[in-house]
Amino acid sequence: METATLEKLEALRHYATKYEVVATHPDGRRFRVGYLGQLSRRGLFLLMRAVGERLVRVMGLDESATMQVNGSAKRPTATVGSWTVAVSGRTQRDAILSGELPLTLD
Repeated sequence: METATLEKLEALRHYATKYEVVATHPDGRRFRVGYLGQLSRRGLFLLMRAVGERLVRVMGLDESATMQVNGSAKRPTATVGSWTVAVSGRTQRDAILSGELPLTLD
């Protein structure tokens, strides 16, 4: 295993599990929004707000874009323009081991 991967896993050792959040476009483009510690609509909203500037830039949104948070408390999703933001089903550890998605589409 690569040194960088081992370092990332070691950094997670004493922390609670976080879940990968991914933005997906209907044309197949995907990128990692971040990791969510609290599986809830509120947690998803707070994560998206924290990285909002990056989301606007990467998704190519304008001032008319709206966001709707839906889904269940344990499987929250959000729709922003034509993008869907949702928990991928992988933990942060799983994502690191199998290959993390990029933070941007560049």
